[in-house]
Amino acid sequence: MQYPLGADIIILSWDRIDDTIAAITSALNQALDACKVIVVDQGSKPENVNQLREFETRCNTAKLQCIYLQENLGVAGGRNVAAEHGQYRYIIALDNDAEFADQHQVQRAVTLMESEPETAAFGFRIKCFGEDIDDASSWSYPQVMKQFADKSFASTHFVGAGHILRRDAFTKVGMYDDVLFFMLEEKDLSMRLLNAGYHIRYEPTVEIAHKVAAEHRVQWSGNRWQFNVRNTLYIQLKQSGLGAKWLFSAVLFLHKGIRSQLLTKTLNGIWLALKLMPTARKKAKTNPFYAVSASTMLYCRKCEGTDTFTPWQRFTRRVFKANRRVAK
Repeated sequence: MQYPLGADIIILSWDRIDDTIAAITSALNQALDACKVIVVDQGSKPENVNQLREFETRCNTAKLQCIYLQENLGVAGGRNVAAEHGQYRYIIALDNDAEFADQHQVQRAVTLMESEPETAAFGFRIKCFGEDIDDASSWSYPQVMKQFADKSFASTHFVGAGHILRRDAFTKVGMYDDVLFFMLEEKDLSMRLLNAGYHIRYEPTVEIAHKVAAEHRVQWSGNRWQFNVRNTLYIQLKQSGLGAKWLFSAVLFLHKGIRSQLLTKTLNGIWLALKLMPTARKKAKTNPFYAVSASTMLYCRKCEGTDTFTPWQRFTRRVFKANRRVAK
């Protein structure tokens, strides 16, 4: 299917209404004409929903569409709803506590995607709001942030706070898996995009400013760690089933959980992943892009700098990582 050239900017809203409205305003101010802003509210408090509705009425523009849900579908589910209401060739996701650096960022992102048809996603450079420093909390790449934040490089994934997706690639591989709800949804999608033959890149010339705040954040000592365990193991079930690799990962999580005094959350995460085994099997059977290809594995190892490692070196590297305590 041919999609018209342009971008749908999707924003998820869950309270934090002042920041959400600022994010929407930043998106509406983008210079690209072929652009629509799609906001999905996921069960915010009534007073915040009313404020968002009033803002939508004041804007009075066809470039803004707000969708009001009665429940929180999670990051993956909410983004799918927003994406399904769009029509343009590219999907740009912006966190509701972030803003574009200026009015030319979306145009720049679209131009980059048009010049690289083999690329399915770009992760944007994310800086702290009001400061000319990079946001360490949004840097999940193996490269050292201080050395690589201003450089473009091939990556195995993109960061959720600000990124652009090629719509046809996104649709082809099955969109986000809403079972994940929260955490690792970008990495899960990224692996499917790579398996489909696309590339992913970090691109510092497109910038957003991120307001890093504690409100509505889930701490590692709470459900965040449990979601991390569950989702990692669930993704592995979809990719390779219940085997030695999965059991090894579960053991490493147990070790890390014990060292970090998070044993109960770790056990809960493992159990919840096992309960999702029928779902994982069904998805793996109906979606061919979950199976990790040899070319994808080599690409990932090159991005991570482990392509020259021996199997033993990769094994000890994983064990070393598992030996670190979780930062609370």
